[in-house]
Amino acid sequence: MGHPDPDGEAPLARVKSYMPSVRVVGENLSYGRWTAKDVVFHELVDDGVPDRGHRKDLLDPGFESIGVACGYHSVYGIMCVIDLAAEF
Repeated sequence: MGHPDPDGEAPLARVKSYMPSVRVVGENLSYGRWTAKDVVFHELVDDGVPDRGHRKDLLDPGFESIGVACGYHSVYGIMCVIDLAAEF
């Protein structure tokens, strides 16, 4: 659970394996939201996150690419990962 993968690799390193020229990555994680609408709504409202980082990531015009994956999570039932990237 969290941004590093089980091997300890950070989001930037993972995205670089698919986009070698990537310079910046934003990663949003969502747990327990069962529909795409719920995931996006929760990330945009970003309640309980003082800096509203998830909202800022999703609305940042500097990000050029997005990747989304959702799957089973042993504690929360479902988890979604939203990776945003820019090559500037």
